[in-house]
Amino acid sequence: MRVLFLSSEFPLPANKGDRIYTSNLLRQLIFNGHYVHLVVFNRGREVNQETAGAGSTPIFDSSLASRITTVPFTAKSYFRAFFSFYPGMIANRFSRKYMKTMRSILKDEGPFDAILVNHFKMAYLITAIKPHAAGARTVMITHNAEALLTRTLCRHYMNPVKKGAYYLDWRKVNWYEPRYLKQYDGVTAICQGDYEYFTREYGLRNVQIVTPGIDLSYEQVDLPDPEKNGGVILCGAFVWEPKRLNLLCFLNCKRFRRLQDNGIKFYVVGQADPRFVNHVNRAYPGVTMTGSVPDVRDYYRRCSIALIPELMGGGFKLKLLEAAAMKNAVVSLKGVITAPGFEAGAHYLEAEDFDGLIETTLQLIKQPGEMKRLAQNAYDLIEREYTWKNSYCKLMSVIEPGFTQQKTIDSLQSQTRFSQDM
Repeated sequence: MRVLFLSSEFPLPANKGDRIYTSNLLRQLIFNGHYVHLVVFNRGREVNQETAGAGSTPIFDSSLASRITTVPFTAKSYFRAFFSFYPGMIANRFSRKYMKTMRSILKDEGPFDAILVNHFKMAYLITAIKPHAAGARTVMITHNAEALLTRTLCRHYMNPVKKGAYYLDWRKVNWYEPRYLKQYDGVTAICQGDYEYFTREYGLRNVQIVTPGIDLSYEQVDLPDPEKNGGVILCGAFVWEPKRLNLLCFLNCKRFRRLQDNGIKFYVVGQADPRFVNHVNRAYPGVTMTGSVPDVRDYYRRCSIALIPELMGGGFKLKLLEAAAMKNAVVSLKGVITAPGFEAGAHYLEAEDFDGLIETTLQLIKQPGEMKRLAQNAYDLIEREYTWKNSYCKLMSVIEPGFTQQKTIDSLQSQTRFSQDM
């Protein structure tokens, strides 16, 4: 198939959830023999074939796309985005240059079999795609039900100015999201909660859950030993303000110090402003916040339990798969995990609030057998269901209705034979 993949950013380095999800989808399309033309914004660095191999991370990666076209990106001012009729994420990325480039590609390189638009922030492109699609199937790849997410942020912000800003943005998202999504031939959702929201609130009937896939070949095989790996870990990208607020709410809950009182080391790992990292390390004894690290697995190996204290955020976390792959038992706030197949009590434990999260964690630490049961169940689930092949098959069932998994199996076997012949 010939695929035009329209996205807001180049997904390397794959150092946050959106990029990991996008890069995995692109790699599977390329691996299965499709031609993929990727169109992205250029935020100040060139992305082209001529710069291949420059630096430690190649800017052009042939495993992601057959061809890459960039469009100059200039961020809008905060006030211009705020007073736009569009939601903030769309107002900041609305680009007539991008639309012109995309239309030129459709005219000069067409026809394409499928046009994939990655993330709601680029959903507005459908108005320019439709007159030039020439029969190509249009698919919206969502990373969140944005109206649901924005409403959650508005509900939990205490600052009245920010609460008002998120309320205004929620009204805009609530207006535009269903109107854009209904214009696409197919829509993907990343988790069960988003799928239900799209079908229930928007009446969409062309939705498929496309969960992330994970490669377990290089992950931890043995279950952690609670006596040697007794730490607790929280991973995430804390450069996003709601993530920082989630963390601070958790660190400031009444019973948080009980982790330190019980001799438990708490690791906070992921992208963050160095000043925020220094503040957390100074203000909260027993906490080690690292900022960005070369490999989060080094920290997972020090721990037996991974926490998901998401008061504000989406209903599915790539960090859930990451923790399950490293065989850490997961403890989450109630209602946060809506990943297909994951069940509270069988694959993870949940608590009503932050204090309950602490108490549940402390109780679980005293039950190594229960930790191992939860961790092994979650690992077995992702090993069975959260594979790259399954993610690809689900995506293809949206792109090509009637697509069956056998086509992928045949393709993989064919490519394996080809590699062996080489």
